[in-house]
Amino acid sequence: MITLLVMRKPLAALCLALLTAVSFGGQSPRKTFEKLTADFVKAMKQKDISWFKKTTTPDFVAVDVHGKKMKRDEALEMLQEMMTASTFKSVTATVGSVSVSGKTAKIKTTTVITGSFKNPRKQGKLSKLKDTSTDEETWVKTPAGWKIQYDKTVKEVALIDGKVFTGQP
Repeated sequence: MITLLVMRKPLAALCLALLTAVSFGGQSPRKTFEKLTADFVKAMKQKDISWFKKTTTPDFVAVDVHGKKMKRDEALEMLQEMMTASTFKSVTATVGSVSVSGKTAKIKTTTVITGSFKNPRKQGKLSKLKDTSTDEETWVKTPAGWKIQYDKTVKEVALIDGKVFTGQP
């Protein structure tokens, strides 16, 4: 009996590993989300709003560092405005933690964006931007692949022309 129980643990672990490999296309969950994060960086650099439209769920919610919630349409509109007004010199993003349970994944990412934008507070003149943020994201597995359902910015430091910007008027 004890031997059977001891043998079940490795068997259960093997089954779980095989199930995970199948649901992630043969790669580890970390590699899957590193690829999706690289796709995010590419979309930002190319100002490709269509990537965001196809990668967010219809019930997507973004929460900024101050706790303000935005539904999908509002978040996409704000992102489009930012892309239109900005020139990105550099965009990097790294995946921190990855936790998967069934068809839901929680990941933590850190993103750094540098560039310039037309500053409405300076009558549209260019300002330099460096934004560093840490986000907690919830991704869900759909028939069309992994999609982001929730993105909460838990830490952000935005520098505009070298000065800390709090986002508050």
